[in-house]
Amino acid sequence: RLRVAADGRSEFTLKVANQDCARLERGVVPSSAGKCEYDVYGTSMAGAVSLTRHLGVESTSELVAGRVAPAQVLSRSQIRYLREVVRIWPLPPGIRALGPMLLRTYGTPDKRYDIDITQLPDGVEYAEISRKVPAADATRVQATMEADLSRAGVEICADQTSQAVNKLRSLLR
Repeated sequence: RLRVAADGRSEFTLKVANQDCARLERGVVPSSAGKCEYDVYGTSMAGAVSLTRHLGVESTSELVAGRVAPAQVLSRSQIRYLREVVRIWPLPPGIRALGPMLLRTYGTPDKRYDIDITQLPDGVEYAEISRKVPAADATRVQATMEADLSRAGVEICADQTSQAVNKLRSLLR
């Protein structure tokens, strides 16, 4: 994922879903480069690794223009994770950019929740309300969040699974 800021710099993040955070080898996700966290959707909880590299304006422009391949701007930590954990290195040919997606993030006045609205090029929008808490607190906080949403008149959609695959499929069309 490439998130480009208004000033032209960016964050280039390798995201790997379905990871067992508790079983990762020490140091494979350096705290200075990323994190392993659990995402909760409905009744499922799955680990996800995020490793981020900050790119300057020139590197961002080169990547966006397609003059540089994604593999050329990955950090050492990102390459190590792909090679040692995912066991996909070098990257297969044919990796290409998908998007762009527009992401707008809002926070509640009490700063408890983040609301992400993602708009795809075809105009389809996804809304996700989240809160970061320790994994041990997830069930309790989820119940609190559902009660807060109900009091606010926000209806929770029936499909409480991650929408990442649906977004990617839409971008492939």
